[in-house]
Amino acid sequence: MVEKNSGEWDLPPAISGIYSGIQQVGHDFTSALCELLDNAITAQANQIDIKINLSHDNKVKAYILDNGNGMDEENLKKALTVGGTSTKGSKDSLGKFGFGLKTASTSQSVKTTIISNKENKNYIQVILDMDIITKENKATHPWTNDPENMAPDYLSMLEENYGPGTLIVWEDCKTFSEGPDGKKLENKDIKRSITKQIKDKIKPAVSLNYGKLIKENGITFKINNEEIESWDPFYKKLINHENEELKTIQRVLEEKQLRIMDVNKGTSLDLE
Repeated sequence: MVEKNSGEWDLPPAISGIYSGIQQVGHDFTSALCELLDNAITAQANQIDIKINLSHDNKVKAYILDNGNGMDEENLKKALTVGGTSTKGSKDSLGKFGFGLKTASTSQSVKTTIISNKENKNYIQVILDMDIITKENKATHPWTNDPENMAPDYLSMLEENYGPGTLIVWEDCKTFSEGPDGKKLENKDIKRSITKQIKDKIKPAVSLNYGKLIKENGITFKINNEEIESWDPFYKKLINHENEELKTIQRVLEEKQLRIMDVNKGTSLDLE
C-alpha cells in the first residue's frame, strides 16, 4: 500500500533544454541583429559599427561594436542570465524580458564572444558557447578580465573606441555560409550571400527601424564601413539633387502634394 503524503518538488530546469529552446525562437539574421542594436541604443551608444566578413578560418563572423556605456562583471552576468536584464525597470530600455542577447546570439551562432569596457580600460571578456552549455547542462560561461587572455584582434577593435563600449562577435554565422540543404557554400557564394543580405535586408531594416534616431538623434550606424542613412520614403535626397530633370519632378510633387483625407473632420493633411 502506498503511503499517503504531500509536499513540494523542487525541480531545477534542464539548462541545455532551455537554451536549445531559446535558440529556436525564430530570429533571422536581421531581426537578431536588431536585438543587439536595441541594446546598444539603450546603453546610450551614438556610434554602432557592424562588420560581416569571411574570416581566414572560412567562417562568417559578425561584429557589433558600440561606444555605449559598456558593461562590468555584474552587468554581464545579468545580461547572460536567462530572464535577467541589466536594464530592468528602466523606461528607456528597448528590451523588457531579459532574453534579447541570449536569443539573438544563440539563434545565429553556436559561439558568441563579448568584450566590454565600462570605464578606465577595465576590459572583461565572456563567452556564450552552446557546445559547452549542452555538454555540461549548465549555464557555464568562460570569462576573463586579463587582456593577455583575450582575443587580441577583438580587443584591439574595442580599444579603438577610446572609451567605454562593447564588442559582440558571432563566431560562425551559418545563415551566410550554408545553403538551404545545410551544405557548406563555396567561398565566392558565401561572399555573394553576405553582399546580398546586407543590401536587401540589413541596410533597409536598420534604415527603417532606426531612421528617426539617425535623423534626429545623430546616431551613426555603419555596416562594413559604409554609413547607413535614414529611410527616405519620398526620395527627398534624390529630388533635391542638382539636376534639372529631378527638380521638375520636385515641382510636380509640390503642386500635387500627397493628401490623406480625414473623413471624420472633412480635412486633409499635407505630407511634406
